[in-house]
Amino acid sequence: MVWSPAACAFTVSLSPAPPDFPTAWDLRSLEDVATWTEQGQLAVGPPGRAHLLTFPIDASVATLAILAPLDADLPARLDAALRLWRRLTQGAGEPPGTLTPQRRARLVETLRALDARLAGASTREIASELFGAERVPSGPEWKAHDLRSRTKRLIAAGLALMNGGYRDLLRPPGSRRRD
Repeated sequence: MVWSPAACAFTVSLSPAPPDFPTAWDLRSLEDVATWTEQGQLAVGPPGRAHLLTFPIDASVATLAILAPLDADLPARLDAALRLWRRLTQGAGEPPGTLTPQRRARLVETLRALDARLAGASTREIASELFGAERVPSGPEWKAHDLRSRTKRLIAAGLALMNGGYRDLLRPPGSRRRD
């Protein structure tokens, strides 16, 4: 599956450079540091950490410019373009959209909670599995316990991911889509 540049703000779209920029790089400038993917995208950098490039034109005959639409994802697109430029000129660039260890751990808990809910587990059973049965109170204390609220939030977040929210993982924090 190929993600469109509109779906992933970390993909850098290239277009022909205006004629006023004769020193703009062409595709030959990228050949030493880039490889073609099976999906027809150019990848610059090591697998799993590569910058993906798309070409809305026949890039082999043109000098290149970066296409960055004025939309809600512009800061992320410019950041991706700057990281690409650093990788091309300095040989180093941060991976796009890296998750923090805390965010990664929360996603794991979220997916575990979702899997358990879809398998028919109750909120109490999910909390016992995630946080340990000894931490989950019995009786009326459960109704007001913080682990119950936390478990419900994890389940809700998992359902949101399942219903299309997974696309937000491709966007930097704070730039959720408004459409």
